[in-house]
Amino acid sequence: MHTNLMHSSKLPFSLEQSETGKKNFKERFRNFFCGVLLYAGSLGYQSAIILAIFYFCIWLAGRKTVQAYRGESLLTGILILSALSVVNNTLGIVTGEAQINSLQDYIPYLLLVASTVYFVRYINIETLHWFIILVLCEIVIAFFLKEAGINNIWGIEMTKGTLLYDQKVAGLSINSSGFGYKILNAVVIYEFIKQYAPDKKFLPRIIFYPLILLGLFLSFNRTTILCFSLFAALLCCVNYRQINIKIKLLIFLLCIIAGIIVLQNSETIMFELFRGDMDFEGNALSERPDVYAYYISFLMTHPFTGNFSFKLWSDIFQDGRLFHPHNSYLLTLVAHGFLISTVFFLLILHYINKKNLLFLIPFLVAGILQSYIFWGLSVNDILFYYLLLFNFKAEQSTIEKNLTGEKCIS
Repeated sequence: MHTNLMHSSKLPFSLEQSETGKKNFKERFRNFFCGVLLYAGSLGYQSAIILAIFYFCIWLAGRKTVQAYRGESLLTGILILSALSVVNNTLGIVTGEAQINSLQDYIPYLLLVASTVYFVRYINIETLHWFIILVLCEIVIAFFLKEAGINNIWGIEMTKGTLLYDQKVAGLSINSSGFGYKILNAVVIYEFIKQYAPDKKFLPRIIFYPLILLGLFLSFNRTTILCFSLFAALLCCVNYRQINIKIKLLIFLLCIIAGIIVLQNSETIMFELFRGDMDFEGNALSERPDVYAYYISFLMTHPFTGNFSFKLWSDIFQDGRLFHPHNSYLLTLVAHGFLISTVFFLLILHYINKKNLLFLIPFLVAGILQSYIFWGLSVNDILFYYLLLFNFKAEQSTIEKNLTGEKCIS
């Protein structure tokens, strides 16, 4: 019996179980490591380098299991536009009309968009789980930083202002905006996972959302608050029929309570949201009217070439501060002009459908108020294109295998 066991091609059950355990451990550690890299790329410290490593790691992990990819046409189209942008770059350099601020600007950022579109196929959902968990951990850390009167992990003290806008914290991130953005991203990805790749072991909403609301308060990013509120309202409307009657009553009661609180404190709330500038003379909209006017004027005088496919940063107020357009669509138009930008927007629009629209709306709306997407290489872009290209027609069993890293998105 011992001899047969030694010469048998089939491993004993205990050894098979051990080998499976080792394989699962490697997969889980790999997914954890990729999740850490994705999260680290959202902090704002050498993000481009970290995300480049992230791309390499997810490619290394998923290159043998990736399925049919639905983004080939988008990838091809962006590569063609990248070639046109290089021609535009060359024209701007030769004529000396392009406004270039740093050596990094010489990298055609549509090529960075193309790289993101290519590599998101290798992301699996367990990696996104870890991203969400790390964001929640940062919220907890931010709470203790605020209690200590510190803005971020580097020990910078908060400003002396009394407004919530002045008292916001950055957590582990380079600034409070980046902290706020990842909170919004975590909410969207969490609901996406709950709906299309349910994992019973993942955090229940009763734990998740109190932490998220705390994070929104701590970061006090107005774009994030607006987009979160819009997404929550749309989520309730879309899933209304599936919601338990008790949950419906609870939501209705909470809405009534929230409405009463808002009505009773409307002046204070408006005062906080508009940074005490109720006359809209500057602080209320963070100088956006002037910024938008400047970049729209630039676009009107350079409608075909834009800034020759270079991102435009300008010292609008002549005080040494460089501003980008604070609008994803205006950023793209100003950089490339109408021709390249219009084709790019149409390519994106082609992939938006009734299944992914709900999850893309927060990104698209945030793009109106911030340069939130279409940046090139950023966590916001990675998650946006992941949702844009996710194959919702995949078999449910295939999607569930993503949870253990056995399959990647298709």
